[in-house]
Amino acid sequence: MSLKTPPSNKSAATREKIISAAEQLFAERGVVSVSLADINRHAGQRNRNATHYHFGSKDGLIQAILDKHNPGILAQREQMLLPLQDSPTLPARAVVQALMQPLVDKMFDANGGREFLCINAQLMVAHTRDAFRKDRAPAFAIGNNDALTEALRKVMHDLPLRLARQRGTLAAVLLVNALADHSRLMQQEGRNKTNAESKFMLRALEDALVAILVAP
Repeated sequence: MSLKTPPSNKSAATREKIISAAEQLFAERGVVSVSLADINRHAGQRNRNATHYHFGSKDGLIQAILDKHNPGILAQREQMLLPLQDSPTLPARAVVQALMQPLVDKMFDANGGREFLCINAQLMVAHTRDAFRKDRAPAFAIGNNDALTEALRKVMHDLPLRLARQRGTLAAVLLVNALADHSRLMQQEGRNKTNAESKFMLRALEDALVAILVAP
């Protein structure tokens, strides 16, 4: 049985350039408005088909961006939730912090973190729509989120399932869009760290998410 040949250093570098170019253009101009040809030019590729060759399609490129960022996010969440997993009930604020913090950290990730937040906010529209359509699978794979899903279930255990799902979706939409908007603001101000305004916003966001989850 033959083993799959690993990508060469040159091939890996080309993929990284294309992903970086796509992150920037998708964040600035919107996923829908950017073509593979636009990304190819922005990545400085002489081969007109380089982006298609490495990723196959725009969806393949988007999945590569998600694969770049999501594993670390999921691992950090799982690590934050691990000490709480044996508890029959969980403090809502601890679960919200596990939901928030890995994404908050992306605001300070120079390797496409802020761009990822902006792209994620755009993808949230389609993901939210698909979440309530049983006949349609989500467009992109985001990895194993079981630890967070179980933690949210414990926090909202006294709510009807349909309402709990809606609350979870509302919380995710608020979180992703709030962080994307604040990332754009930080970019405009040339900031690479939190200031008093950012800390105030993040605490208010945390309070709002807790309220969404625990409201009767």
